[in-house]
Amino acid sequence: MIEQMEQVHVDHPGLELLRDTDGRLCVRGPVGFTMDYDGHAIEDTYEIEIAVPED
Repeated sequence: MIEQMEQVHVDHPGLELLRDTDGRLCVRGPVGFTMDYDGHAIEDTYEIEIAVPED
């Protein structure tokens, strides 16, 4: 999991791996993207929080 998180951090440097108030591992922070569709640029950023299951 450490290697995967390191790669996620390279791709999305604003993401953090931390424990929430219940002790669960969470990935939290901004995830942005840029796409071009049919000549129109689409760019946006979302704040995400993902709880990682223990098993």
